[in-house]
Amino acid sequence: MNSDEIEEAFPALKNIPKHYEGLLNTDCGIVKAKKSLKAVQKLCQQKYGTELLFKTKVTKVDKHSVTTEDGQTFTAKNVVVAAGAYSAEMFDKNTSARRHEVE
Repeated sequence: MNSDEIEEAFPALKNIPKHYEGLLNTDCGIVKAKKSLKAVQKLCQQKYGTELLFKTKVTKVDKHSVTTEDGQTFTAKNVVVAAGAYSAEMFDKNTSARRHEVE
């Protein structure tokens, strides 16, 4: 499916980049996003001591740090940003980060 077909078939998905394509397999199930995210959150908290922040605007991304709107800076060996279709918009504003797109 091209991006227009995906958006037409799944109205909740918006602003899909035109070069993206998708595969539709009618023999498979669905991913329950909320349940999946809660499981990942719990695993990351237990294994790595992480904390997820919601409704927190990121104002700067570097290779080894992320700064939020309230001035907090979080450092790490590497920073991974998974912003989906919004990655391009985000990286246009943060030129110090190196972009590696994985689909």
